[in-house]
Amino acid sequence: MEPVANKFPEKAQKAFMIFGELLLAFIGPGAEK
Repeated sequence: MEPVANKFPEKAQKAFMIFGELLLAFIGPGAEK
């Protein structure tokens, strides 16, 4: 089974990564494992 990320265009991947980083920054260090 391929990773789901491979099905996204590169631009969508970058946007999703940026969104993830912003989300983590918004939630704060408490969300990190």
